[in-house]
Amino acid sequence: MSDSPDVPQAPSSGRAEGTERIVGALAVYESPDRLADALRAVRQTGLTKLDTVSPYPLHGLDHLLGKRPSRLGYVAAIAGITATAIAKSAQWWTSAVDYPLTSAAAPCSRSRPSYP
Repeated sequence: MSDSPDVPQAPSSGRAEGTERIVGALAVYESPDRLADALRAVRQTGLTKLDTVSPYPLHGLDHLLGKRPSRLGYVAAIAGITATAIAKSAQWWTSAVDYPLTSAAAPCSRSRPSYP
């Protein structure tokens, strides 16, 4: 094998009659470093719609593929905070408004604990 990865050339818009343009390519690399080098070379040719498949996570490939950072963490944090607020509100409403119980001559929804 040669040291430089085989890189397909980007299709040109003014191609001759009867020639075909590249619509997909497949390659297998022996190491993540070789894959990263090939991605850099392919991006330099102008191809932008790229994807990789690996049996384990390869950190840093998202940047090489031109992907933006995921916003999933922010969505999960907002959903968690919202769910916690709803759950705590439901607990308070159930114990203080819907079915209040009096214990030790003080309601359970009281902010301060009551001591005998």
